[in-house]
Amino acid sequence: MLGDILAGLETETVLAVPLVADRRPVGVLAVGRSASRPGFAETDIAVIEELSRRVGVGLANADTFARDHSVAEALQRSVLPDALPSIAGLDLAVRYIPGTDDIDVGGDWYDAFPLGGGLVGLVIGDVVGHSITSASIMGQVRNLLRAYAVELPDPCDVLARTNGALSRLLPEAMATAVYAVLDLANGDLRYANAGHPPPVCAAGPDRVEYLDDVSGTMLGVASDCAFTAGYRRLAVGARLLFYTDGLIERRQEDIAEGFGALADAMRAAGGLGAERTCAAVQRELLSGCTRADDVCLLAARLTR
Repeated sequence: MLGDILAGLETETVLAVPLVADRRPVGVLAVGRSASRPGFAETDIAVIEELSRRVGVGLANADTFARDHSVAEALQRSVLPDALPSIAGLDLAVRYIPGTDDIDVGGDWYDAFPLGGGLVGLVIGDVVGHSITSASIMGQVRNLLRAYAVELPDPCDVLARTNGALSRLLPEAMATAVYAVLDLANGDLRYANAGHPPPVCAAGPDRVEYLDDVSGTMLGVASDCAFTAGYRRLAVGARLLFYTDGLIERRQEDIAEGFGALADAMRAAGGLGAERTCAAVQRELLSGCTRADDVCLLAARLTR
């Protein structure tokens, strides 16, 4: 095949150098000259040999990056729920959308789980960084939060205990998170925030608000962080959307534009169910744009 290509180029002299990646031959770098040009000098040979060496290193690095990405993506997906729980009275849907500008995988995660007594835990979070390590830490933080959520009814206590464990067990790690507990019997929603973008609540076409009345430090920053609690009472049909920052952040754009676009998308979605709400938000905010970060969406709609 190489001979046919060179013949088509009408070369008179050809210099072929093997491409080696991790001590394995992966190809050949062939440089040809026509009859009107002189042959290759010693300096030409040295330059082409150096070029083949650098190309081989580049191919080896690309192979390593692709392998690391595959491992990180598999790890991330293995610790995210395969399916959301089926909970009477609550319509749930999720999206995980990889970034487009970077091969690295982030630490975005979502979770939803029944707590007994008609209570449901809803979580969205993001570990700082983009690597296999971030994906691994994400799984550990998710499991820590789940364990404390089963034992502690208050979202502030859950985040505080998760933060304390993270600071001691993984002192170099940091993460943002929102944890909420929804009472399906009366629509009471209690929530706490650890440095994460606030969830958005749509109670009707003209009633869209961000749950931004609580504050809290990112998990892992200090071992004794305190968190404040927020409260809403949701009516039947109310929709919640939890998301990670890749949904609203854009390079060279004010984040207020992202918040405004998300609120507009929630208004336009009207009374759609959770799955169609995720689809509408993804279409309005992510279609046709490049993103350096992954995006997680968790939508919940109270049905009775």
